Amino acid sequence: MTIHCQERFDAARAYAKSVGLLEQFDGTINRLKGWEQNKHCPVEVHIGSDWAEHSFSFWEEYLREDLKGRDGICGGIIYHGCEKEGYRTGGSTMIAPSYGWHIHT
Repeated sequence: MTIHCQERFDAARAYAKSVGLLEQFDGTINRLKGWEQNKHCPVEVHIGSDWAEHSFSFWEEYLREDLKGRDGICGGIIYHGCEKEGYRTGGSTMIAPSYGWHIHT
């Protein structure tokens, strides 16, 4: 996994800890890390900045020789608020809204 906005990522992680959502934040990031373990089509996940507060963009880079240089799934790691501050859309919709960070493709 490559994080292209380390300072923003670290700030979001610190924020997650401050609102009691660190485990949820880490779980969301670890789900994306798990995508890198696909033995049939290995990828590297890249995390970049996003316009929404505490949110990120992400994309897969194929590592398999016949797919090198092509991108796979892309989307966002969107922050949907916490109990203390209320629900946020972050520009995304969820069928069953819940707090914290969620992967949107």
